[in-house]
Amino acid sequence: MQYTLYYACNADAYQIKYSPDISFDACYLATDGYHVFPLAKPLPLGIVHAIQTRLTKNGANKITGWAKGLWQKIVAVDKGLDYNRAKRLTDKILTRMRLQEHRLNAGTEPVPVWSGRWPVWDSQALEILLKTITGRILQKAEIERSLAENGINNFTGLDLSLHYLYLQGKIDILPGVGYTGPGELQCFRCGSKTGVVPAACARCNQACYYCEDCIMLGAARFCEPLYRGGVEQTIPETYAAEPVLRCRGLSAAQEMAAARLEDFVKDKFRQICLVEAVCGAGKTEVAFRGIAQALKEEARVLYAAPRRDVITELYPRFVEAFPGVTITALYGGSPTKYGEAAITLATTHQLMRFAGKFDIVFLDEADAYPYRENSVLRGVLQRALKEGSKIIYITATPDPFLYRQVRDRHATKILLPARYHGYRLPVPEILKSYIIRNGQMDPVLVDWLFERGIRRQAKVFIFVPHVSDTLVVYDILRQYFADDKCACAVHAADPERDRKKLAFQKGPVPFLVTTTIMERGITVPNAHVLVLWADNKRIFTEGTLIQMAGRTGRTVDYPAGDVLYAAATVSEPMEAAIKKIIGTNSLAGQRGLLR
Repeated sequence: MQYTLYYACNADAYQIKYSPDISFDACYLATDGYHVFPLAKPLPLGIVHAIQTRLTKNGANKITGWAKGLWQKIVAVDKGLDYNRAKRLTDKILTRMRLQEHRLNAGTEPVPVWSGRWPVWDSQALEILLKTITGRILQKAEIERSLAENGINNFTGLDLSLHYLYLQGKIDILPGVGYTGPGELQCFRCGSKTGVVPAACARCNQACYYCEDCIMLGAARFCEPLYRGGVEQTIPETYAAEPVLRCRGLSAAQEMAAARLEDFVKDKFRQICLVEAVCGAGKTEVAFRGIAQALKEEARVLYAAPRRDVITELYPRFVEAFPGVTITALYGGSPTKYGEAAITLATTHQLMRFAGKFDIVFLDEADAYPYRENSVLRGVLQRALKEGSKIIYITATPDPFLYRQVRDRHATKILLPARYHGYRLPVPEILKSYIIRNGQMDPVLVDWLFERGIRRQAKVFIFVPHVSDTLVVYDILRQYFADDKCACAVHAADPERDRKKLAFQKGPVPFLVTTTIMERGITVPNAHVLVLWADNKRIFTEGTLIQMAGRTGRTVDYPAGDVLYAAATVSEPMEAAIKKIIGTNSLAGQRGLLR
């Protein structure tokens, strides 16, 4: 689809906009006395948007970059920019871009009004369409799927309706990929610059660009539009009823943390909070109290996490804790993607579809991959929030970025150093071992696994650094224990991950060989942990080792468990993880939080 850049003016003001059908715009603007003059021949949306941005850069709503609202509606207000000047600047920009063949001879005749039959707008249908886009940034195909989720399978005149809302100033139309400076391209959905790559395009029949970093949501292209709605203002009906928390009672440590979190939510000035809670502390139940307070204040709540497993694990707990409140879960493969809800659970990648939607976000496992050190995901998280919104980071292992947030932005910090059941965190032991040699596992490890997984009939997490290692260890276990069903091997790209996870959690499978994908978001009673090649510093960081150790002793019926780091050498992260766990136990004891 190609767009025409135009200049529209009446006796009092002018605008610079673009349209796939300029005569339609001329017909709409004529009701306010505007005359419409094209500035160039039709061009891909990314080029037209770049020229419009340049022409209006001195306007009241100027675009100043990604972080300052690149999506604002652009209306030129500088009285000095008449049609002739706008035309000269357009020609100059086209020449610099080597697109002089798209220049037009200056003319004085306005565009004739639209020759088609002017639609009879269905105000109710337009309201539904606007609601679909509000607080979001979507492609046309996504809008169609969103409407279908709400029972509207055939929206008559969708293209015209979207452009009509754009002319009314209720939504923005942006290229999927566009210019933010001379020769500088950026994805306008996810904000990535490094992910933008050139590609031949059958849609615009010329050199084009798309973004690889958000391709899983559908290609954001230089020539294809994104539709961005305004900031969400409505309050769902479910906020009218005060939520009833049906979760179990809180421990003394949880109660203190929950009270502080409620105070933070009520505070009108503080915007950032870090909840540092040990693995198995019951941080979700603490977060429930903060969420309940947010709902009382009619806030739209987002509970986000980097990994799908965390969201799928938490969704049924949220449904139980907040009866009568609409809750939706968004992740790769989720049955719905666009539903309205009082509480939205979502992976951080799903936030690429939101803009100005939420009043408060609880970011669980804030230091986890892929969110950790990912500027794109941090950018889309900020964009999903309204101005002045609150962010609560929740994790057992804050990274340096989170600690800087606490220090530099005077954030509230809430520490929860004990598990809800009051027992100590299991302290890992270290075994120096060759692990596997000539296809044979160290007999000490085999005995360790047999004692826990077979004789005690417990569950054992076996963490390995690489996907290839999962199959190697899996084959060895089947060989040693002469049972094809004694173990499952999983990794992030495994299509049967959910089935294997369930077979380990609730089925007869005693061993789960896994990459770090299972270090968070899973609770299994009576579990032990073995980390193989634990000295791999690139994969097994201090935080990762602590999280893996935290899979043990999580329930009151099984508050203890064994953790073994097996490696040829002892790495600094291994030592640091053990030191941190011992120190946390000591702090919890000093505060009287242990049994």
